[in-house]
Amino acid sequence: MKFIHPARAAMCSMLCLSLLAASGRAADAPSPAPLVEDRRLVDAPDERVSVLSNGLTVILRAHRAAPVVSVRMYCQTGSIYEQEYLGCGMSHLFEHLLYSTTTSTRTERQARELLDQIGGNGNAYTSYDVTCYYVNVGREHMTTAVQLLGDWLTHPTWPQESFDREWGVVQRELERDTDNPARQLFHLTMETLYRVHPVRFPIIGYKAALQTLKKQDIIDYHRRMYVPDRMQVCIAGDIDLDEALSVVRREFGDFKRRPIPNIVLPAEPEMTTPRFASKRMKVQAALLNLAWPSIPLDHPDLYALDVLSFILTQGESSRLVREVRDKGLVYGIDSSSWTPAWARGLFLIGSRLPPDRLEPAVAAG
Repeated sequence: MKFIHPARAAMCSMLCLSLLAASGRAADAPSPAPLVEDRRLVDAPDERVSVLSNGLTVILRAHRAAPVVSVRMYCQTGSIYEQEYLGCGMSHLFEHLLYSTTTSTRTERQARELLDQIGGNGNAYTSYDVTCYYVNVGREHMTTAVQLLGDWLTHPTWPQESFDREWGVVQRELERDTDNPARQLFHLTMETLYRVHPVRFPIIGYKAALQTLKKQDIIDYHRRMYVPDRMQVCIAGDIDLDEALSVVRREFGDFKRRPIPNIVLPAEPEMTTPRFASKRMKVQAALLNLAWPSIPLDHPDLYALDVLSFILTQGESSRLVREVRDKGLVYGIDSSSWTPAWARGLFLIGSRLPPDRLEPAVAAG
């Protein structure tokens, strides 16, 4: 499992400096009635986007370069939507529990044996705004892959022993993070730049907050957040569009529509003064981030900032490589323009350098 991370004059000039997958259902289980395709948003020879009658979106893309298929399930349940669980890493813990979980039709062991039988390569990840579960298989196993993922998402049983195991696994991940300078630098940068928006909280959460979570919290979170209107089934590869849609409609036939949670993300206030944060760790070289509040995904300056990032640090002849790295101020330097759809992003310049060259490196940047 993994979890998933000088602008124009009009940009705020304040900076943040931070250191440092037997097959489907049980034989005696009744098959649900297939869902109806309610709306077709895209209808092309090799691409189809449909919304089913329960609100589930199905995105299909035929790509016949190789006899393989990738099946993905996305849910809008990333860390910024955790509400009262902000900072607990609920979405990430949930992802650990749900992938290959025991369901009302098969055990966790049976699911993993089935994955091995079909040669499935799969995993899951959590980001700020989405959680994804996926299985990549040969085209002849597409139906089984959809059955597996659909079963995990709609019929989980949440055994206590699975909860206890994954609860411990995530805590070990958190402990490893504390010794990772790059990870700690990233967390520190986000906490410093964002003071109100929930993107400031690590996706994995904080250990003390994670330890407060109980199995009932997972059950409640699943019912609240894993609703059809917040989910997409995406299938790409060597597929027949009609067949793939029929499989999804059948496998999610008992996925009932439920109320959509009303989540309003707060707007991050404008930064009015520079912010500085640092953290001491036992490392051989210092890590430095210079970060500016930037723009959201739909801003017209999006591409200009992408180009700026390229000019500054991409390639041996880029500006900061020549003026900062090649002059011996830093060991390495890079930049990025991060522009999410749900908040203002950030423009970042990062470097690895000797501790005694922090001030001249900042001045040169």
